[in-house]
Amino acid sequence: MPTRTRTLKPPKEVLKPAVKNSRVLQPPQSTGATQSKKTRTLSGRGALERLVSLPTSKLGLPATESELNKLAAPDREDSSSSTETEDLSVRVKTRARVLRHRRRNRLRKYLDTAFDANTAGTTFLETQAVTAPVQQYYATELEAFRIHAAKNGYNLGNPDLAIAQYLNSLFWKGEQPHKGEKFLTAWLHRYPDFGRIGSRKLPRSWFPCRCVCVCVWAAVAVEMVKMGQARMALFVLLSVSTYARPSELLRCVTRCLVRPTASALDEWAVLLAPTELATPTKTGEFDLSVPLDSPYLKPWITVLLEALKSRHPNSPLWDFEYGEYLSTFKAAANRLQINLSPYQTRHSGPSIDRAKKLRTLHEVQKRGNWRSNKSVLRYEKAGRLSLSYQNLKPRIKEEVLLGKRHPPAGP
Repeated sequence: MPTRTRTLKPPKEVLKPAVKNSRVLQPPQSTGATQSKKTRTLSGRGALERLVSLPTSKLGLPATESELNKLAAPDREDSSSSTETEDLSVRVKTRARVLRHRRRNRLRKYLDTAFDANTAGTTFLETQAVTAPVQQYYATELEAFRIHAAKNGYNLGNPDLAIAQYLNSLFWKGEQPHKGEKFLTAWLHRYPDFGRIGSRKLPRSWFPCRCVCVCVWAAVAVEMVKMGQARMALFVLLSVSTYARPSELLRCVTRCLVRPTASALDEWAVLLAPTELATPTKTGEFDLSVPLDSPYLKPWITVLLEALKSRHPNSPLWDFEYGEYLSTFKAAANRLQINLSPYQTRHSGPSIDRAKKLRTLHEVQKRGNWRSNKSVLRYEKAGRLSLSYQNLKPRIKEEVLLGKRHPPAGP
């Protein structure tokens, strides 16, 4: 029999498992001092930092974190600088486009008004300090002065003398003092050079505002109460506290009284020129909230305000018209032998608050809804309070203001 020859197969080699990602490299193998140095460098890194996808020698990657920051910093600065430059360019272009749009709109809307202002010798923004009806009133007052001056041969080259003569003529015609004050306001609006900080003056014409201390207004209120007009008495003191014009306060309805609320108001407030009534203030504003926080009101006014607030929200806050109020006001002033006008409350309120340091000049301006500091200075004259008190007759000081005897029963 043939002999079978056994063929011996070579032993199977032990194959290592295939590496799925051939790009993953192990840390380079080194010997001696070099190996220990690199090992120290890499020993503090995490597993992710030891996985390098490309040979470091070809790309020149940094070996340490500090070297990496040095290379990355310029790239970030360049990128940030480029972005900021682009953003600035966009903002400049957007701003230019907005200004062009505003300019076209303003030219269409205000060109005629600006032309009229330039013809009158003033500027557009100066004419916008008051509303159109007030501008018309000022123009009427100035025209009446020019007609009167031409008729009586006044020398308009000396406006101070001409205006002084005109104001005297108004007095002898029986006009109230506020007539002259309003004319002077119109004159200063038209010719601001004659204002407080202007280069020209009216020493003979300018009457100092007749500021009255709060005790005088309290005396007027007491007289009105004696005459059976308690609501008018409250009206007087609210006029002093809020600086409101009589017409603005008379237009108020019950909803204009606002109770204190924990999240908004600490005191009672009155809302002047509410939007619902569609009648703005002299300066064209709506919804002016004035807190009733004057110290001479707070001790006693809450009870009266609650009584007024109990009526229907749309009912008039006051049960009288201006004519009735004016008659009662004059009668009360005559009983005290004091020459007063209702509009003086708007003068006295700011002066009282400034003299007693109850409000700053900015707070006075905001409370009185004056658009400029110059307007506030024309009304706020704290130094006049002492002088007005000194000019009162001794009998009035003793009987009414100091309470030594009962107030007089009549003039």
